[in-house]
Amino acid sequence: MPHLLAAEALRARPALLGAARHPATPEVKEFSQRARSETLRRLVENGVYRCMDAEGLRVFLGNAAKWAAKSWNAEQSLLGRIFNRLTLSHPGYAAVPGTIFQQLQKLVGERYDDVDRCTTYLLRADIIAVYYDLLSDAREQSDG
Repeated sequence: MPHLLAAEALRARPALLGAARHPATPEVKEFSQRARSETLRRLVENGVYRCMDAEGLRVFLGNAAKWAAKSWNAEQSLLGRIFNRLTLSHPGYAAVPGTIFQQLQKLVGERYDDVDRCTTYLLRADIIAVYYDLLSDAREQSDG
């Protein structure tokens, strides 16, 4: 997993952000292009991520951890902070769709019935790394 600069400062932040519910799907007659795009994105995410196997989850988490760590490490320099302000809202976090977060909670034996599949959650980079390590360990045990 990527090395995190100032890891203690990142760990002082909340482990989970977001969980803001998407607005209810408007009537078809009220669909703007933006609402239509958002609804289609949610439908595709729910369909694609719902059937993801353990290896797909591991790859997704590896990429998410890499990007979250990269944004957090960039936050440690002035130019990196400027870049993050222009491109990101939460450095050190990665967006995880609710369907994936629900699968992760199920894998580690945590309660998952209150996770909304249509919500995008923001997970801290070190938490993502823990999930990634758990999936990697499970893969090694099943292989060997």
